Amino acid sequence: MKLLQFFIVVFSLFATLFANLQAEEVSYSVLQAGRMIDVKTGKVIDNQLILVKGEPIEAVGTADHVQVPVSARRIDLSQLTVLPGLIDAHTHITEQAENYEAELFRMSPIDRAILVE
Repeated sequence: MKLLQFFIVVFSLFATLFANLQAEEVSYSVLQAGRMIDVKTGKVIDNQLILVKGEPIEAVGTADHVQVPVSARRIDLSQLTVLPGLIDAHTHITEQAENYEAELFRMSPIDRAILVE
């Protein structure tokens, strides 16, 4: 009986330790951007790092100001301009007519709104 209790305690300790290790594992990525558009100021800033922790952006700035974990995956975008946080939400939810281009020029937005079923 004592042996069973011992194994239960040891198993519980290992399970707790393993769960804590998994909870602490967060993947980091750092984007090395050649240029970045700062939407707050409207300026284009050169040589910026964008640190992503899991999914959200955690920090943005120069290499002097952003502490990048050693394990972070580096993505080189030094030849590109980036806009952090931009989400492409463009979609077409309406049904298109057989001759969409002709309908586009023939009908006004008001006509199309009235005809929506």
